[in-house]
Order: sequence, then structure tokens, then C-alpha cells
Amino acid sequence: MRISHVEAHAVRIPPPTPPFGWRRGLLGGPPGGEGAVLRIVTDDGVEGAALVPRRGAGAIVRDVVTDVLHDELIGADPLQREWLWHRMWEIDRTEELPIYILGLVDIALWDLAGRAAGRPVWQLLGGFREAIPAYASTATFATTQEYLDVASQCLELGYPAIKLHAWGDAREDAGLCLALREHVGDAVALMYDGSAGFDLPDAVYLGHALADAGYLWYEEPIREFSVTAYTWLAERVRVPLCVAETSDGAHMNTGDFIAAGAASFVRTSAESGAAP
Repeated sequence: MRISHVEAHAVRIPPPTPPFGWRRGLLGGPPGGEGAVLRIVTDDGVEGAALVPRRGAGAIVRDVVTDVLHDELIGADPLQREWLWHRMWEIDRTEELPIYILGLVDIALWDLAGRAAGRPVWQLLGGFREAIPAYASTATFATTQEYLDVASQCLELGYPAIKLHAWGDAREDAGLCLALREHVGDAVALMYDGSAGFDLPDAVYLGHALADAGYLWYEEPIREFSVTAYTWLAERVRVPLCVAETSDGAHMNTGDFIAAGAASFVRTSAESGAAP
């Protein structure tokens, strides 16, 4: 089995209805626009696909496929995923691909492997659970009362935990986080996602409030370019930090956050580069 076709297709990504935001100054996602689908087909007729739901990705992915990936992938064994991921890594050294392009081929090849085996990818990866707990993740609302009302609705729907996306003001957000804890009680797990809205002093201020309210984790309060900044934050707050989801190093520097004592929890994704 060999790769015979590599194609990129632009797809229209509709905007969310109703529109929402993660915090003040940030749009919710995806806001709509031209995304892309990568399609890899073999000479046996097995195919795999991967979606990029990002505005502007249609033109970017099309150009990368036409100018770089087509000749690299045609004739390759699609089951040699690790080899092909390392080829992408080598190509990136000179092409400096967008981070989501690094994982795109890997995702499509896993999809292809699942289709070839007649099994879902999660089973190929060794998964055995057929159900996992889920938490409710809020958008940003106008008032504290609206958050409390939404939290009540989430609990009524059976969610055992809630993650906040608040306003991006350390003092306002601290007040909201304390109010939500009082509203739901101590038995409900609560998390907070800062969407990189703070500098270090404000992140420390809010971290103290989250610790006092017993939050499970404090996610991405500052931009994730600096492991050192997160180490300083971890040294100053008691609430566990959840980091590395949006680091441009993706999973490649997640270990550095852990080794530096800057993370109790980490997040990464295939779209951020996929795992070799």
C-alpha cells in the first residue's frame, strides 16, 4: 500500500451561532472563514483526512501541499507514520511551517490507518474506555449572575465539573471565582482558564483567590512562551497550574514545563503538532 494522491480542499467554516468570546478582547472560535481539509489516498483506495478549522487555512494548506508535501508523500508507505512525522519535522527546519501543519499529515495518516484496519483510531491507540467524565466549559458572560445561572444549568444537566472563561480582569475574575464556589458548594470541581490575559503580578493575585476557593487548576493565565515565567508563578501560588496547550513548542516543550516545576497538569493536542 502506497500513497497515490495528496490533496488539499478549502472548506467554509461557519461562524458560531450565537457568537461568543473567551474573554474580553478575544473572539470565540472558530469565528468562520475558509478552513482546509487534507486528503491522503492510497493505491488500494484507502484514504484518510484531516480538518484545519482555522480562518485562512485554505490557501496556506493548499500551497504547502502543492509546493512541499505532494512530492514528499507520493509513493510513501502510509503506515510508516513515525518516519513521515520526522520528515515533516525536517521540512519544518527550512520551511518554518505553521504549527498546525506539523500535525496535519499525522492526523490524516492515523485516520487512514483506522479505515484500513476497520477500527476507530482510539482503539488502535490502545484505548479501552467507552465513556469518560466531561466538564462544562463556559463562554464569557456579561454578569456574575449570568455565570451562576449557567452553572446551575450545567449541574442540572449532569456535569460534575465546570471550567470558567471569565473577563480577563484579575480582580473582577477573582470575585467571580469566589462567588461561583459559594454558589455550587465544595463538592463540585471548578477550573479557571485565563486565556493568557494577565501579566505575572495579576496572575499571582488571581492565583491566590483560586487557591482560597479550592479550584482544581489554573489554566493559561499568561502567554506560554516562557517556562521561567510559569516557574515563578508556580512558586508564588498554591493552586495547581495547567499549561502548555498553546505553547508554540507544543508537546516538544511540555516536558520542560513539568521538569521546571511549572505544571501540575498539561494540555496539548494533535492539531498543535501531533506526537512522534
